[in-house]
Amino acid sequence: MAVDKTYRCDLCGDTLSLDHASGGRRAIGIYWNVWPKGWLVKPAREVERHLCVHCMSSIQAMPAVCGQGFDCNGGPKCGSDHK
Repeated sequence: MAVDKTYRCDLCGDTLSLDHASGGRRAIGIYWNVWPKGWLVKPAREVERHLCVHCMSSIQAMPAVCGQGFDCNGGPKCGSDHK
């Protein structure tokens, strides 16, 4: 007996497909890395967390924020003290 798994976007809840040819319904696998702290993109079949391309695109369109919570291009590795 085969197990039928339904994948959904963890943000909007849309049904996703693990097939790369599925366009807007394609699942993007994300994995929380403890050190250095942050999200990594991994193959969708290897992880439990998934985003749809629309949610991923909307997150990428947000203003860049550093690891100290300031608007900058440093990202999570920003070492500036923002004085």
